[in-house]
Amino acid sequence: MGRLMRLSMAATLAGALAMAPGGALAGSATQTFLLVAEEANVGVAANGETIHITCEGGEEGVCGTFAVHPKSIEANGEFEHFLADGSSFATGTWTATELISYHSYGCGEVLGDPIPPELCGGALKFAATFSTPLGELNGIITVVCIVGPKAPASLNQASGEGVTVVVPGIINFNHTGGGDNIYIQID
Repeated sequence: MGRLMRLSMAATLAGALAMAPGGALAGSATQTFLLVAEEANVGVAANGETIHITCEGGEEGVCGTFAVHPKSIEANGEFEHFLADGSSFATGTWTATELISYHSYGCGEVLGDPIPPELCGGALKFAATFSTPLGELNGIITVVCIVGPKAPASLNQASGEGVTVVVPGIINFNHTGGGDNIYIQID
């Protein structure tokens, strides 16, 4: 399914949520977003290993929510770590534990084309706990979504969207390797 088709589906989901009780208050300094990833978002390590981050359960593709002013995040999902030869090394789950930062690229535009105004992009960075075959490991996930008029030009390619993942002392997937995600502003 193409990116614009997925964005259309995300806009439909956002419209349904806007009609739900507890809608947004105009002029509120708080901004709350759904984190949606309908397919794996990939991070690539220097040694060629990759990690695929997906959402877990719930509504299709919804990982959870995050907010700024004040910062908060409730999200979880699954991961699969692949060796450079493509073989699966480890699988498990991740749970967000703390929102570190959100650098917005803006809303309502993807690669110069208009989209619904509640669809937004940016770099979302959060601490996470990974439940792995080795036990629980702490790390940092950064989800990169290239929606918005301020998306860096260097990211405007198929591999620009995706994730980076750092598990200190274990591995650093420090390059995005593609994916499909969106932040839907719900207030």
